[in-house]
Order: sequence, then C-alpha cells, then structure tokens
Amino acid sequence: MTVNLLLLEGATEFATRVRRCLDVADVQANVFTCCEEWQQFNDGHAQLDGAIVGTGFLENPRFRQADWDLVQGLPVLWIGSKPPALYWIGGKNPVVLHEDFTFTQLRSRLVELGILPRSHGMAPAARRAPTDEDDFSASILHRSPRVTQLIEDCRAYACVDSPVLLIGETGTGKELFARAVAQGHPRYGKGPFVPVNCGSIPETLFESLFFGHAKGSFTNASRAHKGHLVQAHGGVLFLDEIGDLPLQQQVKLLRALEDGVVWPVGATEPVQTDFRLVAATNRDLREMVREGRFRADLYYRIAVIEIAIPSLDTRGPDDKVLLFATFFQRTMQKVDPHAQVELPPWIVEQVAARRFPGNVRELMNLAQRTAALFARYRSFDRERFDGIFADSHELAFPRPAEAATPQPAWRMDQSQERLRIIDALRRHGGRREAAARALGISRKTLWEKMRKHELLAEPGTPVLGSPTPDTGPGEN
Repeated sequence: MTVNLLLLEGATEFATRVRRCLDVADVQANVFTCCEEWQQFNDGHAQLDGAIVGTGFLENPRFRQADWDLVQGLPVLWIGSKPPALYWIGGKNPVVLHEDFTFTQLRSRLVELGILPRSHGMAPAARRAPTDEDDFSASILHRSPRVTQLIEDCRAYACVDSPVLLIGETGTGKELFARAVAQGHPRYGKGPFVPVNCGSIPETLFESLFFGHAKGSFTNASRAHKGHLVQAHGGVLFLDEIGDLPLQQQVKLLRALEDGVVWPVGATEPVQTDFRLVAATNRDLREMVREGRFRADLYYRIAVIEIAIPSLDTRGPDDKVLLFATFFQRTMQKVDPHAQVELPPWIVEQVAARRFPGNVRELMNLAQRTAALFARYRSFDRERFDGIFADSHELAFPRPAEAATPQPAWRMDQSQERLRIIDALRRHGGRREAAARALGISRKTLWEKMRKHELLAEPGTPVLGSPTPDTGPGEN
C-alpha cells in the first residue's frame, strides 16, 4: 500500500527512522517535510493520510504557519516526551509516542490512528536479511558526540581494504561497530559477515573450524566442511576476542592471512580466500607483544587501522538513560505490544549516575530485570526496585574480568583509569600482582600507571589501606 505522510520534526530527528520502519512493514511511503514538498507532489487529486509531528515543532525557530496549517484535520501522531495534554487538537485525545520508539510501537500507533490498515499492526513484519543498503551504524543508539564521531570514523574506514582492529572493554558492542565498518565496503560489504569468537576455539579443532576439512579426513568426517576463512570469501571475517588466541594458533592464522590460501584438513589442494578482516579485543595487544604473549607480526597484520570503542561510563549519562529506556521498552513489548510505560524520575537519576563496569551488557541486564519486575507488579515500588539496583551494584564487584576475560585499564579517560586501578587494588588488599592480573596488564605496567596517577605510597606506608603492600615495579 501507499501512504502520504507529513513529517514535521522538532528537536528530535526521526524522519529516517520512520522511513525505515515503513519500509520494513512493506509500506510505500511518500514523506513530505514541508508545505512546498507537498505542493510539488500534489496534482490536485492526492491527499495526505496523516501527520507525524515532533513535540518540539511548535517551539522550533524554523516553525512556519503554512506547515502547521497542513496538519489541521489530519490524524496526528506526536513524537516526544512531554505530557499528552499539551498536544490536544480539536478536543481529541492525542496519540503520543516516546522519541525512543521502536518499529512495533510506531506501526501500532499508525494503525490506531487509521493511517495504516489493521493488518500492518498485528505483528512486526518479518525482518529482512541484511543487504548493502542496511545501515548497521544507524542501529547504534547514542546521543554522545564521541560515539557520533566514532560512527563517522567507521563509515570512513569502511571504504578501504585494510584490516581494522577494534579495541574496547567487554560489553561495549564491538560487533555492532564491526558490522558498521563491514557493510560500507563497496565489494566486501555485499558478501557474508562471518563472526568468530576466538576465545571459544578448542585447540584440537582450530584447523578444522578455521580452515575446514575434507570428507573422510578423520573419524566422523562424513562430509566436507568449509572453515571460517572460506565461509567469509567475498565478505568480511570478524575475529572477536583475538587476544585470547593461543600463540600456536596465531602462527597458523598469520600464515593463512599472509598467503590468502588455506589448506583444509585432509585436502590435497589449497583453497583461495579473499575477504576483509576486522578483529576486536579487550586486551592491550601491544603489552602482550612486549610480554611475548601475542605475536608482533600478527599484530601488525591485523592492526593497520585501530578504532577505540569508548566504555559506557565515558559515553555519559544521556547514553545510559537512552539505552536503558530502550531496553526496558523492548522487554515490556514482549509482554504487551502496546505497552507505553514511563520510567519514574528516580530510576532515570539512578541510571544516569550509576557506573556500569560491564558496559552495555550490564545495563541491558538491569533494564530487563526492571521490566520483568514491573510486568509482575505493574507499579514502580521504590523499595522493591531499590533492591534490584543494589543487587546489580554488588554484582559489579568483583569485575567479570577476574573470572573470565581480563579487562584492560588502558585507553580510557584518565579519571576513569585511576578509579579502576584504585578499585582493583582495594579488592585485592593492595596486592599489585593480583590487581594487575584482574586489570589485564603486567605488574610493571600497573606500577607505572600508579606512579602516573600518584597512587604510590611512601616506603613503609600502606597502599590504599593494605597492611602489607608489595613494592617496586617487578619484572612482569
């Protein structure tokens, strides 16, 4: 079907998201953003089916009466966060959608207004497989200027063939940024995107999983298997957590990357490969090279372009609140597709002020737990929800890095780095070797950073309350 929509934005830009939503819903939409565009299109027989207006439109310095006159008499969907009473037109109850709307919510409201037939609001449209026209960077929710610049960098580097190394803490969404880099390439962006978690590759299966194997090459090999490098031919190979790859496997991977061919296990002929390489890590690979835990030649092969992904704490409170509200609403929609729940100010304030060592993944967990509890009781009882937030705060210490992958304390804001070092030292009673291990750096590097941040005590004085701190940088 085809609809003619008038879109009048205020402070919030939503036209692109509306167009994408209608495209996914198989709706041909003619979108007009001003009176002149509509007049050029209208041949005298066409009609506007509805209007989508930002709540800040009436306060916009670019407000024009001619545009506003077109709205009169049309079904109107307001997008914003102000009280609905401000949007009454002609005595009708307004239909308001929060600015962080989802595609399902938008479709439901357009059906409610009669702009779309009910068949388009019963369920979300089937998701298309990603194509070269999909923009994965648009799915990275943010308000931080730092992330905006990061997305621009990803788009700029997408056009070149050089390997890219993404560096950031666990839970920062490195795969999303990897897809943003991958999908913009004129050739490789049209091929497959093959993600591989290097931290979960058994040593005995490395060659089979990465290079493939021929039929009958070993017991139970009843058919041939294409390895990850062959699967990525013509597309992008994404090697996540590449810092977890053992040295012996690093040698084999480097050889395949350098030669552009792989030898499947049991094969008599090599297989040519051609793909774009994007890797990611939460470790300090340069430090690992100095310590002999990562091959220098592999590092220089994969790190032609380095992109640092900021932690959620450094992105600022606006991004925390935006992401929390989005994850909360998505969870609520699974319970009630028409649910429109406004978070109370005290929750918003707690989320904005909170530290998230686990980054977006930790914030998502907290949002989902909050939504599940609200769905159970249908009220924001502060005493009950304070318990969830307190439990989540306790779960943040010790950091997941201690039990799983070390979290580096590098390439972050200086104040943030200092806080992480202090926290690690306190949790380990001032023992630098244990603190360095938890931070994913060497003891010598930790000593240097402590000196930089003026955290070294005078000889014989306890460090951060430790009764018996070790002294000196040590060897490793």
